[in-house]
Amino acid sequence: MTGSAASNPHLTLAVGQPPLAVIVDVDQGVRAAISEFMIARGYRVEVAEDARAATALLLRTGVDVLISDLSMRDPGGVDLFAFARASAPMTRSIAIASNASVEDRETALRNGALRVLSKPVSPRELTEALKVANACDEGFHGFLHGLSLVDLLQMYHLSAKSLVIEVHGEVEGSIALSEGEFVHAQAGSKVGMAALLMLLKARGGSLETSVLGQAQRTIRGSFEHVLLDSLRSLDEGRRAPVPVPVPVLDLALDEEDDAGFDVARIASWLNENAPQLSAYRVDGKAVVTEIIAEPTPAAGAPRAIALAQSLAEASDASFHSVELLAGSTMVALLRVSGLTVALARAAGDDSEVRRFRAAYAQFTRWLTAEAGARQ
Repeated sequence: MTGSAASNPHLTLAVGQPPLAVIVDVDQGVRAAISEFMIARGYRVEVAEDARAATALLLRTGVDVLISDLSMRDPGGVDLFAFARASAPMTRSIAIASNASVEDRETALRNGALRVLSKPVSPRELTEALKVANACDEGFHGFLHGLSLVDLLQMYHLSAKSLVIEVHGEVEGSIALSEGEFVHAQAGSKVGMAALLMLLKARGGSLETSVLGQAQRTIRGSFEHVLLDSLRSLDEGRRAPVPVPVPVLDLALDEEDDAGFDVARIASWLNENAPQLSAYRVDGKAVVTEIIAEPTPAAGAPRAIALAQSLAEASDASFHSVELLAGSTMVALLRVSGLTVALARAAGDDSEVRRFRAAYAQFTRWLTAEAGARQ
């Protein structure tokens, strides 16, 4: 609670006392029921009828847990959560509401609430919410915007976390990780890999985390293999399995030897104009012979090299430009005046694929101009 005192000169802390919970609701019966529940679990309790009274408590003393009705008005419950986050950032907030809309729920989470519970509040749900509040006694908590589910899974894998990621939105479900490894997934009536695929297909929504309890194991295998297999399965569901040559630019190209190209100059151009791309030289036997640029290992060897070689083997000998998206790796094969270059990058969504195509089209134009200048 030291952080709260430092940010608010009005706080007075009672060292050595049990944690303090503030219960805020216009309904005296709700306040009494939750107060009794909290006292039985070792909390000191203060109650308030409205947000103004709760604000005074937050200013006067160190509050560990704030449980407040989301539907209060003038000032509202969301306003109270925002105030608690700003004035007492170590206070953990839990929202309760009779009929919380999706917008109210997301606004409460954005303003610091760890959970939004429906009235009447069940003891089990409140117990789970308090577990999350206790887990957030140290570290950051709040609303995350702009991260994909894959981003979050990789982050928790790298930090070896044990938790449950709850997914809300067009697809509802959860994914359990133990020490950063997949344990279980559930979505509707599906479990295991089928559920994980459903959740990874979701285009958006909101994500929450909760404490990992006892979870059945429905997913086996290392995190990397499970995630890669899942992304590959999703990709195969959207695309034909056999790579098809795709003309990008109508270029007049010849088959002369590529000895005149300055590979160092090519690497310099890529580093300056397309730093997200990895580049490899490919010979006539579909073998990668040289790394030209590899600034992003995540999209680089060995996977990108293997894909580039497979693409070169499968392509017609007269190709000018072909591309392949496999899992989250995008590869394009370009041939300009006898030089064959494979370009690669991680491309997890449509916008990244479009940026990749624009970058390699620009590179092809530049390389063609270089070929013309050396003739």
